[in-house]
Amino acid sequence: MVVIAGRDKERQKNLKLKFDSLGFEGRVVGFVNNIDEYMKVADLLISKAGGLTTTEAITLGLPMLIVRPTPGQEDGNTDYLIKAKAGIYVKDVKEIGKVVKKILRDSNKLKEMKKNSKKIAKPEASETIIKEMLSLL
Repeated sequence: MVVIAGRDKERQKNLKLKFDSLGFEGRVVGFVNNIDEYMKVADLLISKAGGLTTTEAITLGLPMLIVRPTPGQEDGNTDYLIKAKAGIYVKDVKEIGKVVKKILRDSNKLKEMKKNSKKIAKPEASETIIKEMLSLL
């Protein structure tokens, strides 16, 4: 397990202490410029449902466990992922560990979520938009 804690050094330190106290195998890292490399090898992304993060996850076929979505746009992204069965919303952050264990123990559930995530990806979206714009000229 890898936790990317961003630029908050205090959070990074606290997460590392928590990992150590619980006996988790894993790493806590700070801000990274190569988030795509982490996402490419991940089985599951635990994150808010921000626009760019959600788009990157869908494009990679990476299922999401969504926590604390910001009201507004992230609610829409959360609803979309749930409806597509490519994401699960966890209302109580204290339940994250239990939900992660359940998903990772059920390889069929994880495979299904990955398949559903890939199904809703639209890698040709940019080309479609350009063609549509050019047709208006």
